[in-house]
Amino acid sequence: MPIAGGTRRSRDLRPCTSPSAGASAVVHPCGVDEVSEVSVSGGSIRLGQVLKLAGLVENGSDVRPLIADGLVRVDGEVETRRGAQLVDGALVSVEGVGSVRVRAS
Repeated sequence: MPIAGGTRRSRDLRPCTSPSAGASAVVHPCGVDEVSEVSVSGGSIRLGQVLKLAGLVENGSDVRPLIADGLVRVDGEVETRRGAQLVDGALVSVEGVGSVRVRAS
């Protein structure tokens, strides 16, 4: 679906207008333009582990409150399970913090 200043790449992206940019741009819901990647072996990894490996949380005890507050999304959908299994290509977002894509190594 085309939008001003770019194209919609997936359902978890939204248009955002920045005064400094002067035009609409496509950004991730958490407000960042870039998505980092976490390489995993074995085909899948748990959500809590991805958040720690990517540096989106400092330690495991930070994961539960973020999930309980609905601030964690997987592929654009709010995820409520800390142990949710993620596979290659999954996009994990923490509102106001950042995003990471899972990549199999």
